[in-house]
Amino acid sequence: MAHLHPEAVVLGVRQFGPDTPARSQIGNRLTSALFRAASHQKLRDTQTGLRAFSIYMLPWLVDIAGERYEYEMNMLFACGRAHIPLVQTPVHAVYLDARNSTSHFCTVRDSVRIAKTFLKFSISSLTGFAADYLAFLILIRLTAALPYHVLISNVAARVLSAALNYQMNRMLVFEGRKKASETLLPYAALALGILVGNSILLMLFTNTLGIPAAAAKPLTEVLLFLISLSVQSLVIFRSKKGEGPHV
Repeated sequence: MAHLHPEAVVLGVRQFGPDTPARSQIGNRLTSALFRAASHQKLRDTQTGLRAFSIYMLPWLVDIAGERYEYEMNMLFACGRAHIPLVQTPVHAVYLDARNSTSHFCTVRDSVRIAKTFLKFSISSLTGFAADYLAFLILIRLTAALPYHVLISNVAARVLSAALNYQMNRMLVFEGRKKASETLLPYAALALGILVGNSILLMLFTNTLGIPAAAAKPLTEVLLFLISLSVQSLVIFRSKKGEGPHV
């Protein structure tokens, strides 16, 4: 299969069935869901160690950060950013016992490593949300006498938190993959789109559904979280075409 796709990374995808240990099935489903949410790519087995690739990819592969299972997940993300196809081919897996005792996978430690990018984005988003929510609660009291004070407070709080969130995502989550001059305007466009959607949802929840503003705000943020993650990962901070290996 690999010789038919020299430009791709070929993944040996395990076929999960009744004999597959529960922790293998649960762990793989979780990481596959996280990978799909962050990259919009559907892989049936993100934890497979059976991977084939061209020798010309080696210099690029050794520069990918991480160790063990973290490296395996980072490799998949890196392929997506560098526009390298991921080809899936089914393989038969043999487990010696129901607990898969020969596996070196540590459920807690390695799950955290695998989900590191998603976790870093979550931390960044939670920090931005905390700043946004705190500013919103303060401003909504200060502007209570003004018409549309909920909308005004939401816009001002979003502008403040967006600046903080941009810097954290650029340097912490996506590790400075692109210069600020390349990402600032696209991020500003995303922030504006999120702000419009955020404000519409917030006004719908408060004015139409009668949900208190303090409760409607976090509900709105949760609904827009994955949209923001996907756009930043796939578009704004995505590596330029041609930054991957030359096959």
